[in-house]
Amino acid sequence: AFIFGSLTPPLIYLAGAGWLSRRAAMAAAFLASLSMWMIWLSQDARGYAPMIFFSLLSTLLWTRFAERRTFRLALFYLGSALLAVYSHMFGAAVISGQLLVSLVMAGGRDRRRDGLFCSGLALLGLLVSALAYAPLLPDFVTYLSTVATDIHGRIVTVRFGFEVVCSWSAGFYHPRLSLPFLAAAAAGAVLARRKAPLMFRAWAASLAIGFAVPLLLGAFSFHRFYSYAMPGFYLLIGTALDRLWSDQDRTR
Repeated sequence: AFIFGSLTPPLIYLAGAGWLSRRAAMAAAFLASLSMWMIWLSQDARGYAPMIFFSLLSTLLWTRFAERRTFRLALFYLGSALLAVYSHMFGAAVISGQLLVSLVMAGGRDRRRDGLFCSGLALLGLLVSALAYAPLLPDFVTYLSTVATDIHGRIVTVRFGFEVVCSWSAGFYHPRLSLPFLAAAAAGAVLARRKAPLMFRAWAASLAIGFAVPLLLGAFSFHRFYSYAMPGFYLLIGTALDRLWSDQDRTR
């Protein structure tokens, strides 16, 4: 957890510099390095820190594969997708989000071929991850019918979703302090949607799937399950800050 938590801010910078700008990437990496959840999960002996790292890495490799289809990129993507999902099951929301965006891209006219290849790759990533979990299925079924029934998680609601997003900044106990971060992320979303459409759509789709599946199944959830989306949140804030700095540079 410590190793992958420490490697995540540099990876955020690397991904953000390619998708957006160096200044936005630097701001996002800086915010991630100060994030309470990032620090907490980096010293927690669970799979959340690796899930964050490999989820971001898989998205980076997926977007690059959409631009340049090579066997090497496909192989690295499958490895990162497998490790993202195997670190925590909610990593599957990230790969599913990539699959959904790929299918939409395949249904269009401009990048149909790219969408078909990306869809096949993302689907293969999910299948490989499912095979890795196959030996654990009997224990998992037993867990769901015994231990999991005693876990008091949270049912997915609008308030729960708001708390999740607030927890990435000032925390859900202080929602008012989180409002400036949420406003910056909303402004950055408008900009990132134009600058890096694939990244933004995959991030939004993974977050939507992560909330939709537990809601439909009536399953419990926890705030930390959605930590895979934190790097994208900080990149949105970094994008807004970059625009603000650019406007100030023009007025000087």
